[in-house]
Amino acid sequence: MILSEARSMRSVFKNREEAADRLIRLPALRQYSDRSDAVVLALPRGGVPIAAKIAKALHLPMDVLIARKIGLPGHEEFAIGAIAPGNVCYLNHWLINRLNIPSGMIESIKNREQIELQRREKSYHSIHLSRSLENKIVLLVDDGIATGATVRAAIQFLKVAFVSKIMVVTPTIAFETARELEKMVDALISIVEPTNFGCVAEWYEDFPQVSDAAVLGFLATTSKKSNV
Repeated sequence: MILSEARSMRSVFKNREEAADRLIRLPALRQYSDRSDAVVLALPRGGVPIAAKIAKALHLPMDVLIARKIGLPGHEEFAIGAIAPGNVCYLNHWLINRLNIPSGMIESIKNREQIELQRREKSYHSIHLSRSLENKIVLLVDDGIATGATVRAAIQFLKVAFVSKIMVVTPTIAFETARELEKMVDALISIVEPTNFGCVAEWYEDFPQVSDAAVLGFLATTSKKSNV
């Protein structure tokens, strides 16, 4: 089920904070306020500022679920797959076969991203999600979704963790990606779903990189474990 404020009209957010404020006003999201069985999980790093605002407004605990994209060689921002904790790996086999990418090259990229995933887990002191999410309603937050590779990997992980519901929450998502993801989750809460998406940064006037220090700051000021 897609729950969206708009589906095709192009809209630019001032910044992640404004995007979070607009999401928080949606009744589809506010219904999870103060629920003891709900938790906000951010996809770092860009999803963290938005998730922190949502968690604070809805009085929910927040943590991060680290997923790393497997980028197309030479065009690393274009995802051909992604990894998540617990050795979860999503690969776009159709695209990989079409581009004739050698399996050894994919394995090399995967191994490199696994090292970065583990570094971030250690740095962010992420909770042991697989032991704490059973029967939880998860609000999975990112600042924008293009191909959806990292979200798909995160969803695969959450399903293995036996959560009760998965709600993907994002200010903007490519229309075709939204149609595909809605089949995988209980709801997708968004503001704009453009058919001509481009990249996430195009939907923000101010879109700075989010540092590790900023992520740690958001986690330090958010109640991570009160309900988890």
